[in-house]
Amino acid sequence: MKWHKDHDPRTFPVDFALPEFIYFKKFVNTGVPHVVLESSEFSSHIVSEIGRALRFHKYYQPEGTNVNFVQVLDMGDPIRLKIRTFERGVDAETLSCGSGATACALSYVGEKVQNDRSIEVETSGGKLYISILKNYDDIYLVGRVTYLFKGNYLMEGDT
Repeated sequence: MKWHKDHDPRTFPVDFALPEFIYFKKFVNTGVPHVVLESSEFSSHIVSEIGRALRFHKYYQPEGTNVNFVQVLDMGDPIRLKIRTFERGVDAETLSCGSGATACALSYVGEKVQNDRSIEVETSGGKLYISILKNYDDIYLVGRVTYLFKGNYLMEGDT
């Protein structure tokens, strides 16, 4: 995946007040728009309330935005983050979001990657590992895949 930091100039709406323990980190478009917020802890109520309000905020319309809540666990090597994502389209918190995990990782590596960076992202659905190669030439997302269900789709009129 190629990432272009100048892809989307939006940042954060000036008329939206965050609680004092949460601050805006970055707006990143990884093919899907993401607002990245940082705090030391997020309750389900906060994720739902703030996520919904920002997802539908007029500033991000017409398509809306995903909202990622990040807790920094370690800024060493690798960087370790814990995230929760309020996802547009689902309009609720999801267990994991690959484009959101990538947006969060990109928010914490700095403007210029001199060396390859590895970021560990903990989601409710499990751990993901994002590798960002020097100069953002390539970004890799690795995580466990679990088969959840199998279904059949029937067209109207099918028996």
